Amino acid sequence: MLFDAAQQLIRRQVSEMNKAYGATLFDEYAILRIKGGRPAQLLGYQGPREAEIRDVWQDDLKMLSPEIRGAGRIVGGEFGFIRDGLGSYFDAFVGIGQDQVLLLNHTAKSIDDLTANPRWLAAQAEFLKLSHTFGVTPAELP
Repeated sequence: MLFDAAQQLIRRQVSEMNKAYGATLFDEYAILRIKGGRPAQLLGYQGPREAEIRDVWQDDLKMLSPEIRGAGRIVGGEFGFIRDGLGSYFDAFVGIGQDQVLLLNHTAKSIDDLTANPRWLAAQAEFLKLSHTFGVTPAELP
């Protein structure tokens, strides 16, 4: 899947997650290329911190980094959640292709707050659709 198609899919599925949740589930996301031994590269961002994200995203990634590193080489379809990713720290990731990851976050709530809502299960089904799609058809980013 080409980068533009991957971005369209991500926007659509984030919107579907929000609809299923009945509120905003994730208010920002970032697309990264992560290659072992090299600094991560920010390829795209959507959210409320557009003006500042290039300066702060590496700090915001800290809580998620062990999870991503623990997964070894990132491939399409892998995913994980971070229970203590409060505030601007990213809450979840989805592998969208080899060494490529989508980070998702709600800037005001933790994943514990989000999953306490009974509609989380409906939103989780949409999250899994996104993960499955990238598992079957990985993104080919620039």
